Amino acid sequence: MKAKWHSAWWDLYPLTERPLRPLAWSPSSLVFSPHPHKPLLVARHVASSTHFFIPSPNPVAVAQSAYAPPTVISVAPQDDTLFAYFPKNTGEGIGCLWKRGSQIDSWTVQEWWSFSSQSAPIAADWLGARREWAIDSHGKPERLPPRGFALPTPSPTLILVTQDYRIHICYYQFYVPTLQILKCPLDSINMFRCNQVPVEDEPPDLVKVCLEAAITMTYQPMDPIFIAARVRRSTASPTRSNPFDPMDLTVPVVSQGDDQKAHEWDSRNDECIVEISQVFLRFDGATMGMPLAFENDHRRLIASYLAIFSQPLTPIPVNSPGLLKLDFLNCPTNTPLPGPVSPTKKPVLDKWKLYLAMSFLDFDGYVSTPKSQLSIYSINRRTSAANKPTFGYQLEATRTFAPNVLTYIASNSPHIREQLLPVILLDVSGQWTNTTPKKPNEVAAGKVHMLTLPGLENKSDWEPSVIYTPVDSAGTNLPLQAISSPNGVLLCTTSLSSPQPLTGIHLLPLRRSSENPPLLNPLAIAILNRKTPTDICHCLSLSAVPLEEVVSTLKGTMTLLDNHNNGLKYGFTWDLLGVAVEIYRKRASFAKDDETKECLTAKWHTGQDMCSVAASNVVFGNCANGSVYDLEAAWQLIGLSKWIITLLEKIMKECILFCDVPENPRMKATQDTASDTWYISPTLLHLIHPFALQNLITALRHVKKYYQFLKSLSARVETSQIAKDVLTDMIDYSGLNLEGLEGILESSLRNVESLRPEDYRTALAACQPTQTLWPHLSMIVKKITETPNMINKMTLFIKPGDLVDDVINLNIGTGTASKQQNEDIVTKGVMPTQSPRLTCLRCGGSSVAVSTSSLAESTSDQWKVWEKMWALKCVCGGSWISAT
Repeated sequence: MKAKWHSAWWDLYPLTERPLRPLAWSPSSLVFSPHPHKPLLVARHVASSTHFFIPSPNPVAVAQSAYAPPTVISVAPQDDTLFAYFPKNTGEGIGCLWKRGSQIDSWTVQEWWSFSSQSAPIAADWLGARREWAIDSHGKPERLPPRGFALPTPSPTLILVTQDYRIHICYYQFYVPTLQILKCPLDSINMFRCNQVPVEDEPPDLVKVCLEAAITMTYQPMDPIFIAARVRRSTASPTRSNPFDPMDLTVPVVSQGDDQKAHEWDSRNDECIVEISQVFLRFDGATMGMPLAFENDHRRLIASYLAIFSQPLTPIPVNSPGLLKLDFLNCPTNTPLPGPVSPTKKPVLDKWKLYLAMSFLDFDGYVSTPKSQLSIYSINRRTSAANKPTFGYQLEATRTFAPNVLTYIASNSPHIREQLLPVILLDVSGQWTNTTPKKPNEVAAGKVHMLTLPGLENKSDWEPSVIYTPVDSAGTNLPLQAISSPNGVLLCTTSLSSPQPLTGIHLLPLRRSSENPPLLNPLAIAILNRKTPTDICHCLSLSAVPLEEVVSTLKGTMTLLDNHNNGLKYGFTWDLLGVAVEIYRKRASFAKDDETKECLTAKWHTGQDMCSVAASNVVFGNCANGSVYDLEAAWQLIGLSKWIITLLEKIMKECILFCDVPENPRMKATQDTASDTWYISPTLLHLIHPFALQNLITALRHVKKYYQFLKSLSARVETSQIAKDVLTDMIDYSGLNLEGLEGILESSLRNVESLRPEDYRTALAACQPTQTLWPHLSMIVKKITETPNMINKMTLFIKPGDLVDDVINLNIGTGTASKQQNEDIVTKGVMPTQSPRLTCLRCGGSSVAVSTSSLAESTSDQWKVWEKMWALKCVCGGSWISAT
């Protein structure tokens, strides 16, 4: 049985209503959205589905019924500042800035200020973004030029375009606690400095309203800030000083003729155009100013204050009805710049091309399905008659999408750098087939297509991705609003017509045929840009993605980064380990088979242990001055030593069990393991990867040196004597000969470092030794297990606590999982049950050491510095969130 659905024009009409329900996707994978009907800001973490509310500014919090949900939301590129605007039902709205704390759910109000109803913000952007990385056409990482101006301010600079078509520059100065705001009209030539009030030079009867705006900064160092705005101008009717009072019988009633009414209606002269302005900024950190004019050459204007040099460009006439949205697109190109050509010099190339995308939605009298259209204009550098540089526009392409409807273009997607534009095209009708008595949960509502720039043609080698919607909402509650993830992998959509909007996460298109895995380049760019790759990990953790593709993606990313790391050995290995931990942990949570879940859990635990060993070596180095260690951190170092010895015991147990594996084993088939490897314990990866083995040797050497240091101290020092006794018991009852084990591992390191990088990269990507490394791993294991007096098997496998449990029949030993939950992921100590703790969103570990109160109680400065290293990120690289 087939069932059909159909959308009418009123289902798509919310696209034209302003303001739209905004969405913002932060670099830490938080999606900010307004509450459906309250003046609240909601944040959702994409991977964990954790959501929380951002605290409202005081005027909004005390009078929630007087304010509407926020209409503008913007996150700074540094992911540390957030802006939102709350309109008021009657009166002045509130704009607010928040500052982020150490964890992603810690936001505090930094400052708020009011906007009149005629000057409400329409668009927002930020200055001060870091330089970004990209992958060039040869597959090599390249550093992009700075985007926009770099102002010497202590925090990101906020740019606002308001409804009265003005630009607001909001910034903080050093040693000035209050926010500085500089305002200036965009359609006139003026000069403004800090605290200077703009002069109203418009006719008093001219009504000017900015309905839509877009802001962009290019990658050319001398280019301005471009602002495109849909501005509506109309002539207001003259006000009457003596209105008619029907209760006053002495006032003569004069009827207004039809000719006068028609003349008044025609005099409004409503006009809708797209205006473009260019804005230059200069700032010395002290004062700020805004001149909207050129003086000979803007490159010569080196002011002693921040100034805005802006010049309106020729407006673009809007010929098509139903202008919906404006978006700027920055694309790389290699076109010669205009100017005199020298036979001896190479032409100067313009490496970036700026486009303006205009999307239209024409309802055609509201009698049929609306028609969508997309037009691309190029913003070109030109030379005026006075030989001064300026900019103009040119129509490049126009495309209609009937019978589909264009609802969103991903203007901030990294695909723009490849001259590709992801767009959402929704279907206006569809059907689904019921093969069972039960209806399907979701149906396809449209697709995400990849278009070329500037031609707007379908890219054939990219597979369109499907936009799904609940079957009960098909055709009515459509996903009309969307935002793409910073890494260009996922898409978040929401509906506009329902009081309870439906939110969904969808995939962006992937290449059909490629030499490399489709997510290799996005993952490499995310690591280089220090962005959270949560959206990429989410895609690789799906059960539909085979494990072989996960391994090849991680391996290819390591190869790409290692080949272009300027000689830094294992410079990105720690970052890739954190990514592997996140992927395998998610796949383990999705696995239905117990054996597969156990295998994947062992993988991510191994990656987590490798990160912890590397972090432990850092603090041992901080607390050591030659052979002398900081006694104020004695018990903290004892806790780390205990954890390292426990890890060595775990590895040695796996070595003994590995000896029972046959020399030519067959594959142990599991659903989610690579098809070309026998199942070797992932724990043995510590012995066969050079990064892991080197860190393990360093940690073992630190434990030995710390033990020798405690033995050398006088017995009169009570703390050192107790610590020495505790550490001696740990080493004696471990069943390991640490001195001999260090020698074997050091001799094995030279052989491991001589392996092919491709082999140990594959092992690290799988978080498990591979079949290729089997002979080398066997040699190391035989050295350890066959050396006399190296391992005391009885002491290693049977601990006193195990004997006590068996005798008194208590379940103390069953608390292994509970013990891991109570173990601090950073310090490896036991966490107090009543202390507030933070939880890592990547590995799930918890910590109380990175909290402010814990840092204040620390008695060792070196230990305190090390703890502060993990205030923003876990040892695996994951973000912190407050545990509730």
